[in-house]
Amino acid sequence: MEGLLLSFRVVFPMFILMALGYILKRTIHLTDATLKQINKMIFSIFLPVVLFKNIYTSDFLADVNPVLLIFGGAATCTTFLILYFLMPHFVKNRSDAATMVQGIFRSNNVLFGLTIVGSIYPDSDVLGMVSLLAALTVFIYNTLVVFLFESYRDAKMNVVSVMAGVAKNPMVVGIFIGILFLLSGIKLPDMLMDVISDVGGMATPLALIVLGGTFTFNGFARYRIKLTACALGKLVIIPAFVLPVAIVIGFRGPELVALMSLFSSPTAVASFTMSDQMGGNGELAALIIVVTSICSIVTLFTWTYLGNLFGVI
Repeated sequence: MEGLLLSFRVVFPMFILMALGYILKRTIHLTDATLKQINKMIFSIFLPVVLFKNIYTSDFLADVNPVLLIFGGAATCTTFLILYFLMPHFVKNRSDAATMVQGIFRSNNVLFGLTIVGSIYPDSDVLGMVSLLAALTVFIYNTLVVFLFESYRDAKMNVVSVMAGVAKNPMVVGIFIGILFLLSGIKLPDMLMDVISDVGGMATPLALIVLGGTFTFNGFARYRIKLTACALGKLVIIPAFVLPVAIVIGFRGPELVALMSLFSSPTAVASFTMSDQMGGNGELAALIIVVTSICSIVTLFTWTYLGNLFGVI
């Protein structure tokens, strides 16, 4: 019963906020353009502020776990490589294949990771570590996704342009500034930290509301097989392989939850923009976000319950 209550406590607030966004979109007639602008503000300002605060207020040397970072990065890259080579054998349309690879391996872990770990371990000083893991995977995602779409459409990649784009990612910038301020010993005044906390506090609920507002079910029937494959791969198959390995290695508690959120979170919202701009199937990318976000309410509940049942979280 305790495990069920814990799982419910983690997932239910996210479900309510996403449902609220879905309702608001249809009752006060929020336009897609407005939601897109709000979403851009969240990922350009609010989430980077959260990541900055988590790093800046953490005990950096105590929080850094190189084994966790290496495992998270290696597992992410391995997942990508397997999908990269296998997907074209099952999906002949290369635009759809690239979109599906991104949809399965790219997680919305910046949002869901911080939310899930903070919900299960509200008093734990581990969010700095989660933010570092998020920074690493944001870098990996952006680099590999550009390589994915460029190589699938046989275009010549500009390595300098790719690296410059990754370096300018707002979340990477937020992490870098947080590390810089922390290591330099710069002490920000309490009044400014209060503002930073208030701004960062808006990130998660607002992002979940916007995510709910973007839900649309047009085209679901046309892509039902591909969407089913993406949902199963993203939320069930990958975590079913990665998490047992993590447990065998020895990860427990907040670190295991950080990995759980990394490998079982729904597809990142940013994947739609990337697909749309780089020759992928934008409609399919949007539907993958919708389906994995909805299904993750059940799967995150299940993974959290199983972790608590077996005493590893």
